[in-house]
Amino acid sequence: MDLALIGLGRMGTPMARNLLAAGHALHVHDIDKVAGDSLISAGAIWADSPAELAGRVEVVVSSVPGPADASHPS
Repeated sequence: MDLALIGLGRMGTPMARNLLAAGHALHVHDIDKVAGDSLISAGAIWADSPAELAGRVEVVVSSVPGPADASHPS
């Protein structure tokens, strides 16, 4: 299954690692691209925006600190 994860912080990164380990195709995005570097090295696929992610996958999961982060115009 193609999945997406938005938010690669303290909770999002471990979640992403578990999804990759389970064999899912994982697309990721964060407001700081450096946060995705280790996941990209592990096989995740970077997207430049949440909108780009949503067009690629069946399921989108977000792990962001609060409402302001959910509406960040990245």
